[in-house]
Amino acid sequence: MKLIRYRSYSREDIHNIFSPGSNFTPGSGKWGLRGIVSVPNTESDFVFFVTFGTTIAHHTFKEGITEDGILTWQSQPNQSLNSAQIIKLISHDYLKHNVYLLLRTNKSSKYTYLGKLAYESHNPTTEKPVQFQWQITDWEIREDVFNSMGLKLTDFELDADPYTEPIIFTQNNSLVKSAIKPISRKPLEKTVKTKKVTKTDYLKKAERSLKIGMKGELLVLEKEKEKLKSLGINKEVEHKSIKGDGDGYDILSYDCNGDPIFIEVKTTIGGINTPFDISINEVLVANENPDNYYIYRLFNYNENNNSAEYYELNGPISKYFSLEPTSFKAYFNENN
Repeated sequence: MKLIRYRSYSREDIHNIFSPGSNFTPGSGKWGLRGIVSVPNTESDFVFFVTFGTTIAHHTFKEGITEDGILTWQSQPNQSLNSAQIIKLISHDYLKHNVYLLLRTNKSSKYTYLGKLAYESHNPTTEKPVQFQWQITDWEIREDVFNSMGLKLTDFELDADPYTEPIIFTQNNSLVKSAIKPISRKPLEKTVKTKKVTKTDYLKKAERSLKIGMKGELLVLEKEKEKLKSLGINKEVEHKSIKGDGDGYDILSYDCNGDPIFIEVKTTIGGINTPFDISINEVLVANENPDNYYIYRLFNYNENNNSAEYYELNGPISKYFSLEPTSFKAYFNENN
């Protein structure tokens, strides 16, 4: 038996594919009961058995899939951000390891294999369970399959679940330099036959992203002011983006020699590997000023205490990141 996308399987079927040499007991053991199963003889491969609407210890899991193929998923209720398995999932690299998604919408049905997952982000402010978002790779909307499964695509965000435990932070309005580096990733290929995104959803997301982005810029602005003060440089840090995006960067500051540097701030609630939006103008300005252009990448932004982790990079954006085109400019073609 092979694992084929959009086909249905029982837990025993999946056990026989990944661990044929071991015993299977229905309703017991890792293959017969658990939601997260480590694949034998692999370092970081997992199988997710997901049943939407599951309740464990009075906790109903807040899970769903968007029309872009983003799965909002929660770990087991007893798992924290420091759990060994959670640390592995947060650092998951889909180019090296596999997470297989088996999903059903009710307990009486078999699981449908929807494909492999790539880590997108997680909520760094809550745990027990830990909240994740995953991209289903090679995503394709299959209405025939989804209808037979009873799967309805929805719009989920990593908002705090009332049943999770909040992480207590001791510092407010702070930036903490990251001791780890992001993993190397390439843009995922997505195949979407039909995509429906309402204007209201778009405006809501854009408004929230703008708000978080501005808060991140203000954190960096204050950091740069403190830096110049400690260096004894009597120059003013300018918040350029409040006048518009035409400059191709957010903040004008100065290095230890008093030379100008151009800082672009990118802030996300998601973790260190979460992709972010960047404009062609920002890319071009970075290319034109490789020695003076800096990216301040803020991640795990916590709205409750206005704090984030960050790292900084100097030089052209394409030197560090794979860029994926997400929009086009159209000109009328008379030869049609």
